[in-house]
Amino acid sequence: MSHFDRPYFVTMGTYQMAILLLFNEYQQLTLNEIEEATKINTKELEKQIVSLIENKILLGNIVSDTSQLFFNDIFVSFFFKE
Repeated sequence: MSHFDRPYFVTMGTYQMAILLLFNEYQQLTLNEIEEATKINTKELEKQIVSLIENKILLGNIVSDTSQLFFNDIFVSFFFKE
């Protein structure tokens, strides 16, 4: 991932990558906007977004379809080895 001060290699699924690629063009997105852009069904989309939020790659909460989600551009991995 190249939006950070240091390079990260991240292993993730295709759905998660499709979601993250949207944040190359937008600063914030709603669940509805992501669903429309990716065509991933709501249940699967929520599962994938929750995983990205738990790993602190995305910021926000899924409270409703209009909840705002943000890319965490200050992400720091505690597992990073130099």
